[in-house]
Amino acid sequence: MIEEAKEHFAAVSISALMGHAVRPLEDEPVQPGAVWSGSVQAKLTGGQWTALTAPGTELNRRWLPQLDVVARHLKRLHEAVGLALTFRVALGRRSASCSSSPK
Repeated sequence: MIEEAKEHFAAVSISALMGHAVRPLEDEPVQPGAVWSGSVQAKLTGGQWTALTAPGTELNRRWLPQLDVVARHLKRLHEAVGLALTFRVALGRRSASCSSSPK
């Protein structure tokens, strides 16, 4: 993915990369056939969203290592290409995002 992004950057392309992860309630890999509707499209309740974003809760502690995996890949991409990146988390109707600065 990094090499592909570098090629597109060199060709002065505007690229959007999208990945869909399982909900923080599930472990990867999930069972075949259940991935999309059973996790990616499944929603979190209001209480689960609150627990997810509250430091120190069980769900938050479960989610942070999952985010660390994504962050490592985004860091490699940022370092390889030198562009600003935006990361957006969307779970049901709620979302949050963060951005990096270009080199």
